[in-house]
Amino acid sequence: MELDVLRKLKRALIQGDAEESKKWAEKAVEEKIALIDIIDAVTEAMRGVGTAFARGDLFLPELMGAAEAMKSAMSVIQGEVRETEQLKTLGIVVLGTV
Repeated sequence: MELDVLRKLKRALIQGDAEESKKWAEKAVEEKIALIDIIDAVTEAMRGVGTAFARGDLFLPELMGAAEAMKSAMSVIQGEVRETEQLKTLGIVVLGTV
């Protein structure tokens, strides 16, 4: 069941469906799927969308739709992270340019 929920979450993200993304993110949290697994699924889906955009298979409106869907899903996930504090900070990354 866990894989099915994550697969549907990824599909909703790729299709740019914000309502479905939020619904499946809530379902994943409800089923107590590890938050890191949910975040990995979202990341994998968005990486695929980015790759498809770079190849020219997707256009800007589709990319923006996927980003909005990701925001909807992440709002659910972030709320859960704040409550459980399951994810710990591993360190600080500092980036800079000359």
